[in-house]
Amino acid sequence: MGRETALFFGVNGIGVAISEVPVGLTYPLHLDSGLSYNIAVNGGIALATLFRYWSYKTWVWRDASSTTTARPAAAHRLPTPAGLLDATFRQRGHELAAFSIVGAAAFIVTAAGTVLLHSRAGAGPLTSSVIATATATVLSYAGNRHWTFRHRQHGTVARDGTLFLMLNTAGLAIQLVCLGVSTFVLGLHDKLPFDIAVVTGVALATLFRYWSYRTWVWKAPQTRMTPHAANGAA
Repeated sequence: MGRETALFFGVNGIGVAISEVPVGLTYPLHLDSGLSYNIAVNGGIALATLFRYWSYKTWVWRDASSTTTARPAAAHRLPTPAGLLDATFRQRGHELAAFSIVGAAAFIVTAAGTVLLHSRAGAGPLTSSVIATATATVLSYAGNRHWTFRHRQHGTVARDGTLFLMLNTAGLAIQLVCLGVSTFVLGLHDKLPFDIAVVTGVALATLFRYWSYRTWVWKAPQTRMTPHAANGAA
């Protein structure tokens, strides 16, 4: 009881901090509109909720099967469709939670790093943005490679890193297209349409990155046939 209580409150404290970070970033970034504030609040709550769900399952209330000695399954026994579906949903939930946390950390590094380098270190706005973005990209690559998709196939650092950078550039292009369509095609120059275009672009780019990382960078592990299955197939 003591261990679970301490972990529960510790995880909740981290969740509160995560939920407050996006709101805190609205001040140095001068995002003063009601839409920006609501997006920051709801985004922080969503990230904190995903973190709590994942951490409760991982640290507070762990799967009993991981702490007990499982009985050896019969060689001819195959997993049921329901079991495979449940395992897939649990794995996908872990991936989404980890991907969201890594993305939030990269966003914080980019936004806060740009502001701090420009306002405190005296670097130029473009230099500050480039340094902060490069640092966040390295953080995102390491977090996704060694945490989010650690159970999937890994290539060399050069191969995975090159694909990662290419797909990140494609995601950035998606964000810019959304802004360009809103500003230059539709002629919407007010702050509200701008905020909507930014949020839409970030959302679409995030979905693209998650899908493309799983599809091209870190692919699903190859399934190996057991000797019994191979003999049965023959």
